[in-house]
Amino acid sequence: MARPKKNKIESDKQLRTELLLRELSRVQEKEVTIARKVNASGSLFGALTEREVYDAVKATLDVHIPMECLFVPPIKHTGTYDVIVGDKKKLGKSFTFTLKVTGQ
Repeated sequence: MARPKKNKIESDKQLRTELLLRELSRVQEKEVTIARKVNASGSLFGALTEREVYDAVKATLDVHIPMECLFVPPIKHTGTYDVIVGDKKKLGKSFTFTLKVTGQ
């Protein structure tokens, strides 16, 4: 009897993974811009956090992705950055979008 339950769990896990990959793929090759206060040399007053990027992605692209799927490089200056969403080891795929950080 344990067999059908195990198959259902595997099936549910596969469905969740497929839905997550579909949502993550919506950010592929998109662009998100965040404006922050900067000093004269273009350095941010405090590093940009993953939460700020997550909120910007959610607001700009209307994509709901888990925070643990968002891999943000350290961002302390204005510029353009590639941000990876997904996990090749766990999901078998990852996607990239462009993050532009501008000064105010």
